[in-house]
Amino acid sequence: MVRVFGGARGAVLICTTTATAFGPVFTDREEALCFLAWLGTDPRLIGGNDERLVEKYQKFLCARKQVLGGYRACWVCGDAFFSSDDARICDVCKSDRSLSNAD
Repeated sequence: MVRVFGGARGAVLICTTTATAFGPVFTDREEALCFLAWLGTDPRLIGGNDERLVEKYQKFLCARKQVLGGYRACWVCGDAFFSSDDARICDVCKSDRSLSNAD
């Protein structure tokens, strides 16, 4: 299982089997959760080493920048977006972004 460890000041992916951090360092917990939703697979299954996962992260950042107005991906449905940075409810799946810190 993969968990996100961190909060508003940075986050990392943790493998609960080996208790090790891996992959890129994220800006915050929400970004890490959005990346996992966007990735759509267990990040431990990506071949190669951390460099391959960092490449995927860079593609995620580029895709995210292309979204008009810098909308953020929903941590639940991954494909939907919040209409503004201060919005709490996803426009599509209606999930509450404040719950994104819950495990």
